[in-house]
Amino acid sequence: MNPATPIIVLEGLIGLGVVVLLYVLHQREMRALRRAKESAEPPENPLARPRDAAQAKLQEMNQEIAGRREALAAFEAQEAAKAQAQAEHAAANARNPNTQSPNATPPAPAQPVMASEEALADETGSAKEAPPADLLQAKTEESAEAPPR
Repeated sequence: MNPATPIIVLEGLIGLGVVVLLYVLHQREMRALRRAKESAEPPENPLARPRDAAQAKLQEMNQEIAGRREALAAFEAQEAAKAQAQAEHAAANARNPNTQSPNATPPAPAQPVMASEEALADETGSAKEAPPADLLQAKTEESAEAPPR
């Protein structure tokens, strides 16, 4: 037997004790983490936040659309009632053309829209022909689209 044998055995036992101590401490920590995890709420998913916000916005938009549909239905019902009243009034007037309601006004005759001669005259004073309506509309659309200088 070597005279250093007891020291080597003692060092081995100390090393084994350290390893066992670390194992026990690790197990205790893992048990504590498991208990904390079971009792706590699950962590918030960062991807769920935008999805929830989008769903809330979609629900808000659906409510707004439903409100607008109700308003449109009410407006259409009003217009239908007005049209029916006008039709009944016209039918009553057609049966008895001599009576007119005091609020009735004769329709104004339609007058064609014509460009003034002054606007069509050039520098020499002679009158020009009016450009076609499509050309005027195209020019106004171009001027509206062009950026200001």
